[in-house]
Amino acid sequence: MSLMKRHGIAAGLAEITAYIRANLDQPLNLNEIAERAGFSRFHFHRVFRAVVGEPLAAYVRRERLQRAAIALRETRIDVTTIALQAAYDSPSAFTRAFTDHFGVPPTEFRADASVPIVPPNALPQFRSRAMEFRVAQVPAMRLLGVRRIGTYRRSAPAAFAALVSIARAHRLIAADSQFYGLSYDSPDDCDESQLRFDACITSEAQPVGELACIEFPGGAYALYRHQGPYEFIEHVFDRLFDAVIFSGRYDVGDAPCLEHNLNDPAITEPSELLTDVCIPVA
Repeated sequence: MSLMKRHGIAAGLAEITAYIRANLDQPLNLNEIAERAGFSRFHFHRVFRAVVGEPLAAYVRRERLQRAAIALRETRIDVTTIALQAAYDSPSAFTRAFTDHFGVPPTEFRADASVPIVPPNALPQFRSRAMEFRVAQVPAMRLLGVRRIGTYRRSAPAAFAALVSIARAHRLIAADSQFYGLSYDSPDDCDESQLRFDACITSEAQPVGELACIEFPGGAYALYRHQGPYEFIEHVFDRLFDAVIFSGRYDVGDAPCLEHNLNDPAITEPSELLTDVCIPVA
């Protein structure tokens, strides 16, 4: 059971962010932060963004720059030392980040008391959390899949195009075949160029070509049925994570996210496409 579920979102968030703020001058270990929160690293970044309203890296960067701004105003510590305390390797890197955040370089900020310590629009903007979902047991499945790596909006259609081409060439598509997508990484935790996506078909056939056998174990998933173009699915996943976490009833599980394509995009209008968007829960 996670810290947020056990003590409530406010208490859990306070403990996690207090730990981060107390250790801003240290290299922050994601696994340690996730352990304190009661989550594995697998989905911790998505959970943190849902609760705080911004990615972990952005939160840490903002807090470090905020502390640096206070040091510039309230002390005479030199800029190089403040840059190192903010975990920047060089004053020039710190100056670029500080200027992007506050609109002026550190030396000008120190000299001009009219520049606010909290810049306009600096705080995270929370998304809407209203979303109806249901929890269901997804059965274990034997899948044949094609993997593509990169941003999900590019890797997903590329993987499905390759899957369909191979499956048609080897007559693997049957009347009862089901198509699934498995995503393994959070865009907040992983370089977008390294995001892993598997496009899959249910099949008892032997792998051929690029196809790999994937034994999907099944389990409990929060499910939302999305109607509309596939390119909106990444946004739907974000909203579903918010809804599940703020429901207070479930933790996010340690398993891939799942999308189940329910109709054929070759003969279905984009506005009529149906996709079950699913995230693991515990």
